[in-house]
Amino acid sequence: MAYVNKRDRENAIIKVKIAFGKLLNCEDDSDAVITLREPDEFEVLSWREAEKEGGLKKAMEEFKSLLKVMMISHNLMEDENEKMTNDAVVDLIFSKTALANHVLHEWSTQVFRSPQDRTNEK
Repeated sequence: MAYVNKRDRENAIIKVKIAFGKLLNCEDDSDAVITLREPDEFEVLSWREAEKEGGLKKAMEEFKSLLKVMMISHNLMEDENEKMTNDAVVDLIFSKTALANHVLHEWSTQVFRSPQDRTNEK
């Protein structure tokens, strides 16, 4: 009998690394990197429902709240000793329109690829 263990579940979840240092006027994109996980089914439904009921503005508000829970890691620092909180990183991302759109685009492109696209990459 086959079983699925914790490692199998973790490996099945899509994780997307997004670099955007240059959009923050850093020297290199790797100076600002976040890693986001794919949303669960309820998060996707909530996001789609927000767009259906309130349009793009509500969808972006929902995406902003989802970012806080989907963020696995980041390398952004408040100062040389203190790492930024996820909330502070999300606020930073949404403080620049181009950055928010970049994160949304990179994340959605990777998470919502077709199974065919994923198979062709291997």
